[in-house]
Amino acid sequence: DPDNPVCEGDTVTYTATAINGGTNPTYAWYLNGNPVGTNNPVYSNIPVDGDQVYCVITSDITCATNNPATSNTITISTTQPVLPTVTVTSDHPAICSGVEITFTAIPANEGLTPIYEWFVDGVSVQQGTNPVYVSDLLEPNRTVTCTLTSSLYCLSANPVTSPPYIIQLAPAPVVNLSNDPYLCAGVPVQLDAGPYFTSYLWQDGSTDRYLTARDEGVYWVQVTDTLGCEGSDTVAMIPCSLQIFIPNAFTPNEDGLNDVFRAVGDFEDVTLFSLTIFNRWGEMVFSTNSYDQGWDGKFQGKPCDAGVYAWELTYRLNLEKAITEKGMVTLLR
Repeated sequence: DPDNPVCEGDTVTYTATAINGGTNPTYAWYLNGNPVGTNNPVYSNIPVDGDQVYCVITSDITCATNNPATSNTITISTTQPVLPTVTVTSDHPAICSGVEITFTAIPANEGLTPIYEWFVDGVSVQQGTNPVYVSDLLEPNRTVTCTLTSSLYCLSANPVTSPPYIIQLAPAPVVNLSNDPYLCAGVPVQLDAGPYFTSYLWQDGSTDRYLTARDEGVYWVQVTDTLGCEGSDTVAMIPCSLQIFIPNAFTPNEDGLNDVFRAVGDFEDVTLFSLTIFNRWGEMVFSTNSYDQGWDGKFQGKPCDAGVYAWELTYRLNLEKAITEKGMVTLLR
């Protein structure tokens, strides 16, 4: 009594069970009415759809009635194998580092109880009945695949693996608070971080799109877009009677906000420029003759300790006398 239907191309085995067959019964098998096998209680074949199989048994018991005896007839139904498939989609077309992304397996011919195994760069990260995989630890350019094990019985391949899904890098949001290198303190200016972002964070903790700047200092904003990517921009407000402004602190933690200590100003008329940084022992840790360069908080390629550092700035406007200024800057981590 084999399972019906059977998968096309599979071998089916039939077994005859004799009752009162004696010690040495004989068996005769018939396929579609034609004899196909003798004297064996087992018969196997690769059936086609509609095949009929039965067995005739002859007992060696002396007083056996109904001898020979004919079995029931089994009619075989066959079905063609199907191919399961699986593809992977995500809720984000591209991501930034650290942003949560959800992957969904789209199966076909998976059956009622399929098994899904998720891989990242060929390493298994999740296995079970869940067709969804969620992670906030993935980086761009990683490859995600899903292997489907179908629960159907007549399959041309099982398991099958999805085409690779390569995580794309989303561009960072572009923010431009001002086209000028600095703004004049004392004159109120409405800074605009731009539309279409999902969140805003200014240096004073405010979370609106706009911020009115008036006082001397450095203003920055960090924005987040619909993909969870972050962007930022910084602008300084300085007294317009001064040509150069020096911040008193910076945070070189590579978060894109106030990472570099540099002079800020209108250098169009500057003909001489020199900026030097010293640690508390008087050792020079940074020096430059270009106002485009700033100190990233490192000395000989290694991060410097948090603390107070001395700076000395020498500059000259056009043919005027060179001006030297000194001060302190706090490196924060």
